[in-house]
Amino acid sequence: MADTNSEDDVIRKRLLFDAEGTSGDDKRINTLLKTFMRWCNAKDSGVEESETTYQKMLFTLSQVEFSFEKTQMVMEMNRQEMASYKELCEEIGERLLLMLE
Repeated sequence: MADTNSEDDVIRKRLLFDAEGTSGDDKRINTLLKTFMRWCNAKDSGVEESETTYQKMLFTLSQVEFSFEKTQMVMEMNRQEMASYKELCEEIGERLLLMLE
């Protein structure tokens, strides 16, 4: 059973960092990082252009955070559903045993 849990954890982690697992968040994060580096190194950009870039970075960051929170909520919901199904399975098993007696 421990192997199954560790395999599940590995799959969850891969999905969290995989574009298909988080709706392209890895791409968003990479784009955000590149934009941030350009923004930090820009010496001749105007205040208005700098503010626009800053606002774009904040928007991208909020998208990534929202997606992360959504993924966390789905994972918790799935854990609760698994626990519910496990209880239901045990209850059905017990009732079957009672019927067979």
